[in-house]
Amino acid sequence: MHEGGVQSLEIVVLLLLLFVAGFTALERKLQTPYPIVLVIAGLLLSFVPGIPRIALNPDVIFLLVLPPLLYSAAWLTSWRDFTYNIVSICLLAFGLVGFTVLSVAFTAHLTFPGFDWRVGVVLGAVIATTDAIAATSIAKRLGLPQRIVDVLEGESLVNDATGLLALEFGLALVVGEQVPTISSGFLRLIYLIVAGVAVGLLIGVVVHWLEHLIDDGPIEITLSILVPYAVYLAAESIHASGILAVVACGLYLGRGSAHFFSPAVRIQAESVWNVFTFILNGFVFVLIGLQLPLVREGIKGYKTSTLLLLGTLFSVLVIVLRLLWVFPGASLAYWIRKRFQRQKEARPEMRQIFVTGWTGMRGVIALAAALSLPQVLQDGKAFP
Repeated sequence: MHEGGVQSLEIVVLLLLLFVAGFTALERKLQTPYPIVLVIAGLLLSFVPGIPRIALNPDVIFLLVLPPLLYSAAWLTSWRDFTYNIVSICLLAFGLVGFTVLSVAFTAHLTFPGFDWRVGVVLGAVIATTDAIAATSIAKRLGLPQRIVDVLEGESLVNDATGLLALEFGLALVVGEQVPTISSGFLRLIYLIVAGVAVGLLIGVVVHWLEHLIDDGPIEITLSILVPYAVYLAAESIHASGILAVVACGLYLGRGSAHFFSPAVRIQAESVWNVFTFILNGFVFVLIGLQLPLVREGIKGYKTSTLLLLGTLFSVLVIVLRLLWVFPGASLAYWIRKRFQRQKEARPEMRQIFVTGWTGMRGVIALAAALSLPQVLQDGKAFP
């Protein structure tokens, strides 16, 4: 890389860090959830003349940004609360994703001209996953009940794998003109889950053992940063779910961290990880906003008013689909938890269910999935 290129990259990174710090300080004063402020800030910055245009590479998101963010979120998630709410989490992470994909597949042609059900499957898979950071940070800032926060955290940690599997099937339909069978899809899903979780737990056990042999803060913290990347790459190398592997490893090590982290190391690690995840989150949400000019250039033949109308209609469709699912889903989850798990939990209130349905924010994974779509089909024709 030429010196000028390195200097330009340094300037861009420094500017982004300045934007993140400045707009986060503004968020503190406005007392508004920072994902909203940073995305809007990125959108506004994209209109400023001279602002460099930065294209998000999906490989950078999946390989560099996503593993530590998921690992940190899983580490901080209570294993007790996760297992206690497992029925509600699975109904959202698996049932809602499938419902969203199928519903979008068969209704997208009503919103977007020229869409058929196959392209609808791809679109539904792209937007089916919710964002862990956005949903939980907003839920906590608004003071929602902890039970809702726990369910939203669990959902967003697990549903990435099901959404990406649906995207894999959708691309097979459009690009390769293949029609996966239900049995092959089910077996593929089982393999993604079982193999991904197994890899995560196996590496977690090894790391747990190593941590007992080390009593040095900098080394332990460095190891903790390397773990999510190693887990993700190991799972992806055997075509399992790297996302579920990272989540499983984070849950396992987070639960056992009290056994191998001394109080001094724990304080150091929390400080380092707070700064690390803050920078990554800030970069991601600002960059999401900065993608607007690039996205706009890629959409030709549509007026701005038409795009705004289509975007609004589709957003309403996705919100309505989630609300349609969560109300009967909450009743089913309550019945299962009471009948089979013997949990003495009060029936969720209507307003709590509504809030759960309303907090399905999309984020970096949805954007990365959209950016990862191929440009051409196998016969050389443009992707629809």
